[in-house]
Amino acid sequence: MSHPPDPPNEDDPTSQNPYPASPSQQPEQGQPGYGQGLPGYGSPGYGQSAGYPPAGYGQQPGYGGPTPSTNGKALASLITGIGALVLALCTCGLGGLVGLVAAFLGFKGRGDIKASGGRQSGDGLALGGIITGLVAVLIALAAIALFAIAIATGNTEFSTDPTDPYGTDF
Repeated sequence: MSHPPDPPNEDDPTSQNPYPASPSQQPEQGQPGYGQGLPGYGSPGYGQSAGYPPAGYGQQPGYGGPTPSTNGKALASLITGIGALVLALCTCGLGGLVGLVAAFLGFKGRGDIKASGGRQSGDGLALGGIITGLVAVLIALAAIALFAIAIATGNTEFSTDPTDPYGTDF
């Protein structure tokens, strides 16, 4: 079993200290401290700047204030308008009703954006919702008109057989 070395004898110059010196006992190396320039060089140390303003976390020049928030009705209008287009192509009347909701939300959203005085954005989203909603209404109206014409002419049989265009072959 080994024992730790004995502490050095201060009277004996040949004895060596096996433990490193603490930071308070280390000799000065002659190096400059933090924020001091190096001797012989004219440059400033870390804490000093060379003619530039200090970097800060404040507002940077060239950037405006806070960005305006997007109006929720405008975003809902666009999403509803896209959904109305899909429904208008798949189901006749339902897409038109959803398109009316999209157009209504778009008009209300644009009014809110103009009344906010620049605090809200999304005017293009609202306009896109209005356009897609009204196109869905037109598609639904055209589909309803085609069905009405088909019923009025008595041609309500829809056959997929190209040799029997009137669907009379059962």
